[in-house]
Amino acid sequence: MKNELVSLNRIALVIMAVVTTLILSPILRAAPTRFSCATPVIEQYGIGHSPSGNTPLRWRAFVPRDSEKHPAIIVIHGGGFHSGDFTDLETDQDLVCAGFCVFDIEYRLAPPGKLPGQRRDLGRYPEQTDDVATAILAARSPGPGSVAFGRVNGKVGAVGGSAGATHAAYCAAAPTLGGDQFDAAVLLSGAYDFHDPASLIDTRCLPFGADVRNYVGCSPGPACDGNGGSPRSGFAV
Repeated sequence: MKNELVSLNRIALVIMAVVTTLILSPILRAAPTRFSCATPVIEQYGIGHSPSGNTPLRWRAFVPRDSEKHPAIIVIHGGGFHSGDFTDLETDQDLVCAGFCVFDIEYRLAPPGKLPGQRRDLGRYPEQTDDVATAILAARSPGPGSVAFGRVNGKVGAVGGSAGATHAAYCAAAPTLGGDQFDAAVLLSGAYDFHDPASLIDTRCLPFGADVRNYVGCSPGPACDGNGGSPRSGFAV
């Protein structure tokens, strides 16, 4: 059953990537043989800044084996805002085979999760979306030290699931660091309204409410769960 679910998730990601392709780039050449389209390279794409210390941020980059420029796709993993790392390689390869430069990113994690080098940084809102925004700027025009230097056409989209979908929606709907945002985003089962008290206290999905509160750093109650929201939980997409 687990393998079937993984396969269905990969198929959904590929279908959604095709939709994104139509938005980002009207012409893409035929993809080469599946799962052999690029060799991943792990690079540092930026730094997460915090009073608790700076965190190096990495991505796993895939560039098609040609000499052309392509739209970029940032892949954002899920994990309840507190866990997870790079998405599975097959998803990344599906996307690069479809004609994208792919950047599968890490971002800071809320407690108890930590990236290598995160140290005392709690990784709570808005740091995670700040990291995604840093990745957008880096993917828009990769630097000379990147395997993707000169290979991106300036368009940047996203594929995100769960917490990754939340971050993709946030960074598609509103300009963040540097005034940039995604050109398009594919969202799979994300959390989009942190002002909805009914969702946060619903006994059928208590882990959801706990993950949201942990991410924004507040305890159950009107200041955290009410429609007014707290300054730290005040976003709805």
